[in-house]
Amino acid sequence: MSRRKIGKGLIAMIVFLIVSVSLVSAGGDQESITASVEPIELTAVSFGPLTHSNALPMQTFIDRIGERSGGELVVKYLGATEIAALYDQPEALRSGVFDMLVIFPAAYGGILPLAAGMNLGNLDPPEWHASGAHDYLVDMHKSINIRYLGSLASYKHGSYLFLKDEISKPEDLSGLKFATGPTNLLAIAAWGGSGVRVPMGEKYSALERGMVAGVAGDVVSQYDNSLYEVTDYWMPYSLSSALTCMLMNETTWSTLPAHLQDIVSEVMLEIEAETTVNLEAAADASIKNLLQNGIKTIEFPTDAAKKFLEVSLAAKWADIENDVDPMEVAKLKALLNN
Repeated sequence: MSRRKIGKGLIAMIVFLIVSVSLVSAGGDQESITASVEPIELTAVSFGPLTHSNALPMQTFIDRIGERSGGELVVKYLGATEIAALYDQPEALRSGVFDMLVIFPAAYGGILPLAAGMNLGNLDPPEWHASGAHDYLVDMHKSINIRYLGSLASYKHGSYLFLKDEISKPEDLSGLKFATGPTNLLAIAAWGGSGVRVPMGEKYSALERGMVAGVAGDVVSQYDNSLYEVTDYWMPYSLSSALTCMLMNETTWSTLPAHLQDIVSEVMLEIEAETTVNLEAAADASIKNLLQNGIKTIEFPTDAAKKFLEVSLAAKWADIENDVDPMEVAKLKALLNN
C-alpha cells in the first residue's frame, strides 16, 4: 500500500473522529441546556383558606398542573387575605401582583358588574361549555385583563332561607328580618323582608336572641355551624349557587406556551366536574343531617314555589341591569339556565 493511500485513510479517520466528537458534544450540550431550563412559575391566591369547600379545589388544581406538565409549569400558592384584602384581590390579579385567584364573582362586581349574575343560573359549571356560557365568560373577562378559567359550584349547594318560625306562602316573608349578605337581601326585600349583615360566628347568637327571624346561607354552613339548633324550618328553593371562579391574569395567560395553556384548560375541566359532584354530595349529606336534627321543610304549592323563585331572582337580575346593558344581562341569564 502506498504512503499516499495510507495518508488519505488516516486523514479520513481523523475527520470522522472530529465530527463524531463534535456531534456527541453538541448533543451533550443540548441535553445540558434542556435539563437546565427553569420551569415557569406562577403565583396563586385564594379568597379564604384552602380548607374552605369552595377553595379546596385550588390545591388539587395546582398539584395536577405540576404533575401533568412534568414540572414545566409550577404554581406557588401564596395565601389568602393575608396577601391581599378580599375585595382588593381582583384588582391585584388583573394588575399582575399575582397570577391566579379563586374567588366568588360578587367580589369583583365593581370592575365587572355582569359577574354578579354568574351564580344565578340553574345549570352547573360543567354544563356551561355546551350552553355557550363558558366562552361568553372568557370574552367578558378579557375586557378587564382577566382570563376566566372555570367555576366551582353545584346548584344544589346554594343559598337557601332558614327560619325560626313556619310560613305558608312567600308573602309571609314581609316584615321578617334575616341575617344575610347584600345579594340575597335583594331577593328577601322583593317580598317585603329586610336584612342585616351578621358575621358567621355571630349568626347563632343573633338567632338565639331573636335579633333576626332567619338566615340566608348554604346547607353545609347551616349544619357545620349548628344553626339547626336555633332555626326550625328551611325553604328548599336555591336563590343562588355558592359559586367561586378560577381566574388568571390575561397577560400571564397569553405568555404561556400553547401546550401549557392546553394543560391548564384540560385540568380545569376535570376540576369543574369533580367539584360539582363533591359539592352536591356535601349538600345532600348536610340536608340529610339537618332533617335528622329536626329541621322541617317548607314546601309551597307548585305555582307559589315557581313565583317565589321568579320574583326573587328577578330582583337580583334587575339590580345588575342598573350597571349593565339589559341585552347583555338577558344573554347571560339565558346561557346559565335551561
